[in-house]
Amino acid sequence: MGKRNRIENELKHKNPLPFVISTDYYGSLPELYPHNPISWAYFLYKYISLHAKPVPQSILPLPQVDFKDGMFVVEDEDDMHRLFNEGFFGKGHLSRSEPTWNSIQQQKLLSSQGEALMSIEEVTRARREERDRFKELRTRFQALELKERQGILTADDINEKEALRLKLDEFRSRDSRIISGPSKETELQGADENASKALRTSSKEYLQLQATEVFFLRYALHTVDIDMTLLELFKKCAGVSSVASIEPRNNFVLEYVVYHHYRSLGWCVRSGIKFGSNFLLYKRGLPFSHAEHAIYIMPEEVSWPTISALSRVVSGVKKNLVLVFVETPCQEVLDNLLHTLERMGNDHYKKNLSNIFKQYRVNELIYRRWIPGRNRD
Repeated sequence: MGKRNRIENELKHKNPLPFVISTDYYGSLPELYPHNPISWAYFLYKYISLHAKPVPQSILPLPQVDFKDGMFVVEDEDDMHRLFNEGFFGKGHLSRSEPTWNSIQQQKLLSSQGEALMSIEEVTRARREERDRFKELRTRFQALELKERQGILTADDINEKEALRLKLDEFRSRDSRIISGPSKETELQGADENASKALRTSSKEYLQLQATEVFFLRYALHTVDIDMTLLELFKKCAGVSSVASIEPRNNFVLEYVVYHHYRSLGWCVRSGIKFGSNFLLYKRGLPFSHAEHAIYIMPEEVSWPTISALSRVVSGVKKNLVLVFVETPCQEVLDNLLHTLERMGNDHYKKNLSNIFKQYRVNELIYRRWIPGRNRD
């Protein structure tokens, strides 16, 4: 039932990170036919011309991040959707996760013109109701099949079974607007210029980014623009006025080391605050599957009742609790590195920050509750 929706998500989130690839921007290389010398010449020509052009990432404008009221925010709508669709960075502060407030407002504008469309949240709710109804019908159909195998099926049961079969076939073949949901491009095409202009004027939503996300995008990927030097951003995220005052177990440094660790391994990392953890790990991202692991960075002192309570919460939502132990450098080593960092110019910030982060080591331990009544095998 959700095949069309899955295809749309595949296209919408095809890039795992907010990079513009040369083949996407300039076009892909032509096919090469080994037995045709003309195809070789054309392939080499396209290959050389492609490499002679500048990297798109260096000439295209980067998403603009601003620091306002103690938060990192993105206000441009195109930048918001680009950062969320390509890597699932940030959260719409008026939305559940994806910044959909504008599409909801547009739906209201179209509704006033008699062209009502469903918002993403409404599509999700309708899809869940459809799925629950499908499961109810399937359960009843399976019960009648069991009675048929037992030879106790009545004439009324036969009629009911046939009616259920038709309804189930209708559910399986349905490609309705409610289940698949309209794409954002279709919605924008259906809105007239006045509605779109009113929407842009009344837009109030912004994308809120975590400090770890902003620093990763600026330091590791250099895919956002922010009105700060890398050193200023580091101090702002760490919550200090001078790098000399940063301690080995600074909360931001620990969180960033863990965040960078899992991002570099290909995981989609999101905030885990709603489950009492630091991060949630997704294989691909929110639309494709639920988070599999909840990451909890172990502090220097923690009580086992706290771990037990966290485990109950995490296991209740069918996730693995991963306890992360971060090995930190001694204060003397860190002070030397920080002193070097503060003396260097802008061109050396990244190299010296890398030397600092290399002093940290990440170790993981999966914590599971052992229940004697269930774990006998």
